[in-house]
Amino acid sequence: MRNALLPIGLGLFAPIAFILGGAPFDVPGRNPPAAFVAGSLAVALYFTVVAFGLFRDVRRTAQASRPIFAGLLLSLLAVCVLVSVLEGGNAWLLDGLPMLLSGSLGVGIGFFFAFRKPVPTTRSNTE
Repeated sequence: MRNALLPIGLGLFAPIAFILGGAPFDVPGRNPPAAFVAGSLAVALYFTVVAFGLFRDVRRTAQASRPIFAGLLLSLLAVCVLVSVLEGGNAWLLDGLPMLLSGSLGVGIGFFFAFRKPVPTTRSNTE
């Protein structure tokens, strides 16, 4: 359980990444599609970096990485549901769904890059 607390905490920052990514494209009134695309890219990049950093520190087994997967994805899902409940209407389609899809993609990319290459080992001089 302790291994899942840090990913849960880091996953709760997804809306901040989404807002900061879309902020340069905001206009008064309704947000343009470019703001949603930029926010989604920011969330994907954020989760890629977070997942890469977290997966690099665990043992290279599927069992050791499950709490990280669960923590990141469940916190992302909780944030998306919270956006849906608080905003109502089409907020799920405009904010929640792109954040959920891009965050999940970012976790997968971070996992792939973290486990792509084996960790180098040092050789002893006694050989």
